Amino acid sequence: MDLAFRMTMLNSLRFYLTLLASTLIFLWCQKRRRWGLVAMAAIFALGVLGMTVVNYSLPNSNPKNLFVFGGAMLVDIVAAMVCFEVRAEEAVFCAVAGYSVQFILSLCGEMIFRLYSLSSEEYFLCQILIIAALEPLVYLLLGRRLKRGQNLDLDRRSLLPLVAGAALAEVVLCYNMRMRWLVYKNPHYMLCDSILLILCSVFILVSQFALLVQRNLEDELKIISQLRRKDQDQYQIASETIDQINQKCHDMRHQIRTIGHSARVTPAALAEMEQAIDIYDSMVRTGCRALDIILTEKSLYCQKNNIVIHCIADGRGLSFLQDVDIYSLFGNLLDNAIHAVQGLEAEQRVIHLTVKLHGELLSVNSYNRYVGEMVMRGGVPVTSGDPHHHGFGTKSIVAIVNKYGGTVSFQARDGVFNLNMLFSLSDIERSTQVAGKA
Repeated sequence: MDLAFRMTMLNSLRFYLTLLASTLIFLWCQKRRRWGLVAMAAIFALGVLGMTVVNYSLPNSNPKNLFVFGGAMLVDIVAAMVCFEVRAEEAVFCAVAGYSVQFILSLCGEMIFRLYSLSSEEYFLCQILIIAALEPLVYLLLGRRLKRGQNLDLDRRSLLPLVAGAALAEVVLCYNMRMRWLVYKNPHYMLCDSILLILCSVFILVSQFALLVQRNLEDELKIISQLRRKDQDQYQIASETIDQINQKCHDMRHQIRTIGHSARVTPAALAEMEQAIDIYDSMVRTGCRALDIILTEKSLYCQKNNIVIHCIADGRGLSFLQDVDIYSLFGNLLDNAIHAVQGLEAEQRVIHLTVKLHGELLSVNSYNRYVGEMVMRGGVPVTSGDPHHHGFGTKSIVAIVNKYGGTVSFQARDGVFNLNMLFSLSDIERSTQVAGKA
């Protein structure tokens, strides 16, 4: 085998080996297809052969390097889709990230290669050691943030600049800088240029994940908005339903008393019938209609599931909140508490809720016991279910409290979960006046 061809193949193998390891960092948590890794290895073997032929046959130039970049990116994307159950947009995201990491690792190896005048075999071994040392660090910093089933789609307006930026930084700039290295043969030029290229690739990686975080936040905001609209519709239905139930219960109570006077019905039977009606005619009255509705609705559910709600609430202090916000805020609060106590013994299924007005401050406090371990992240409880489909109740609580300039805190200690909210009515009144003047 020709020595030049052998060295070209060795460089191609080094490139694709680094690219494979770098891309797998971002794909490892995704669901793999059967025989996917074998298919990926075969695709990358063809990529190594193709790159070797192109690099050996054509002279070095920007067009050739762009062609090689495009081919390597295409091989990476196809391999990702063949090996893992990901869509094309997700494969492009992982390919761009993998290519950026590969470029950083290659530059680190090339700096060592040129500074210490390594042979091709030593360079290959050095690259393997760099992969083994730095790839786990990249996975801990970035790769593990991508969970299975997470949507990695970025719209094309975001993806295209990333791909173009990778092509510009990792192909055109790299080629021109390498040409300068050959002309000036100055190690200081090489170090400065390599650091600049590494920073460009780091910028592309940071931009990718920043866009991903922004897209995820936008998705969460859409979901919370949909839930709020659903709460609004449910509030209207619940309000009308409870009014109808109270009216029917009132009529039925009079009818039962009439039957008791005209028919042979024992007083005990009449009392049992009235008690059954009282369960559905137990409208909670706190001075806030929206709070009364949600408390009545949740109390009926709790009665059926042997859960006790101890509530001391001055609902008049909630007048600054919109009805749908009250319904959503306390609905999510009670839903979370109910979910937490359902796994406890019957005597521990108790939820305490307090709404108090202290001068210009309104406090809302709830506490209940829970079973198991509650994980807190950033001061907010992490859902015990699928984090991509649950946990929006807590996020909705935080969003509503922030909307009115309040503060909210969560504490989980010794098997007791405590939620505290605090609103300054004077601040709310001032902001309302400013908004009205504007």
